[in-house]
Amino acid sequence: MVWQKNPAWWATAALNLSVAPTYIVDLVNGANSVALGQVLQGGIDLSNNFLPGVASLVAGGYGVTTYYPSAPYMLPGNTATLIPNVTKKPLSDPKFRLALATSINVQDIVNKVYGNIVSASDPTGLLPNFSKYIDTAVTKSLGFSFSTAKAKSMLAAAGYKAGSDGMVKNLDGSALKLTLEVPDGWSDWMAAESSIAASAKLAGINIDPQHPDVNTVTADRNRADATTAPKFDLVINNDVQIGNTPWTWYDYVFREPLPFGAGENRNYEGYKNDAAWALVQKLDNTPVEDLATMKSLCSQLQTIQLTDMPVIPLWYNGIWSQVNNSVWTNWPAVGNKAADDLPATWNGYWQMGAVLMLTQITAVPPAK
Repeated sequence: MVWQKNPAWWATAALNLSVAPTYIVDLVNGANSVALGQVLQGGIDLSNNFLPGVASLVAGGYGVTTYYPSAPYMLPGNTATLIPNVTKKPLSDPKFRLALATSINVQDIVNKVYGNIVSASDPTGLLPNFSKYIDTAVTKSLGFSFSTAKAKSMLAAAGYKAGSDGMVKNLDGSALKLTLEVPDGWSDWMAAESSIAASAKLAGINIDPQHPDVNTVTADRNRADATTAPKFDLVINNDVQIGNTPWTWYDYVFREPLPFGAGENRNYEGYKNDAAWALVQKLDNTPVEDLATMKSLCSQLQTIQLTDMPVIPLWYNGIWSQVNNSVWTNWPAVGNKAADDLPATWNGYWQMGAVLMLTQITAVPPAK
């Protein structure tokens, strides 16, 4: 897709702003590795794909820069979350879901899969810009953290007995095997799902990592209509993006009635809690200036979430942004004039300030 500059843009007269490029060519690549090659060769000015080995790119003399000059390199933009299908056993059991959450070594994903360009999520799933809404007393009391030994203990206490192979069985004694789906070609999530499966296996939970094409993952994840349940066991998802209040996160987790169809991206897990949904609606109707009420509502929602574990927050997915400065420079980065502009162009970021980076970048004069 090619975007052409609009000479009659309203912000030129109203705000004295003008975008620098005449055209933007929006390329779609089939895999992260393709985008990586194009960035290194200067074929892409701005890549909003996940690119492996970012530390090497920044330090390698390729003219590639990121928002932060060192780890974690990227602004956090959303929370990568493990979504359990709570309409299926044993994922319908909150005790099993909490044990599963406890079995996952998120720091291994941060260190080994991402090379520290992301950070582990708070147990609530709220992004760092919402830290003032996190009730630390609730997270200290109810929040989960990785421990293989504790996960084993929790499974045993909930009645999930291990067989001779060390893998736990369903409560009825049948074999327990869960599938975890992420889209093929999403190399970071493919590595992350393998890490999750390996970590859970140590606690006795059998997870089979699979990566079909993205359309299959979407079809398995979504409810086709109001009478059907989704097909998946576990998926990783990060649909909800950074917003201006925590309501966006809680609407994602607790939305009722249960949505269905391709256009809905809320409550994939199928969790129903009318009390939680009532709190979300109250949060939606609370003025942002009423911080005390917002904090109180968030605290109550965090108590429900961390008790029932309808979703399992994992890590803060970055606003992937790698730029090649050979043609354009002055991209958003910490400490420069464009620092407040979001350096991404997907999932509504244009409307959340990313368009302003086009007014800040400057063309590099051609070499003489």
